[in-house]
Amino acid sequence: MEDLQKKKWRIAIDSGAVGPSGVKEDEADALFPDIPADLWGGTARSMTLRLAELGVLSGYEDGTFRPQQPLSRIEGVSLVYRALAVLGKVAGVDHGKHPHHDR
Repeated sequence: MEDLQKKKWRIAIDSGAVGPSGVKEDEADALFPDIPADLWGGTARSMTLRLAELGVLSGYEDGTFRPQQPLSRIEGVSLVYRALAVLGKVAGVDHGKHPHHDR
C-alpha cells in the first residue's frame, strides 16, 4: 500500500502537473528533504527525483533518501531489478507479494 506522500506525488505525475524533475516545484522539498538542492550542482537531486518518479527508487518510510547511508546488497539487487523492469527487460514487482521497499 502506498503512503500518502507517494499517492499525492503519483497524482501530480499522472495529471501532468509536474516540473522538469517530475515533481512540482513546491513539492520537491517535501520529497527526500535530506538531499541537498546543490549536491552535484543540483544534478543528484534531479536524478533521484526522476528515478523515484519512474518507480526505480522509493526511499524510506519517513520520506528520506539517506544519500550518505551505505547501500545493502539486497537494496542494490532491488534497485537494479526495478530499473530493468522500467526498461521492460524483466517483469515488474508486485509489492503485495514482495513487500520489500528499500529497507
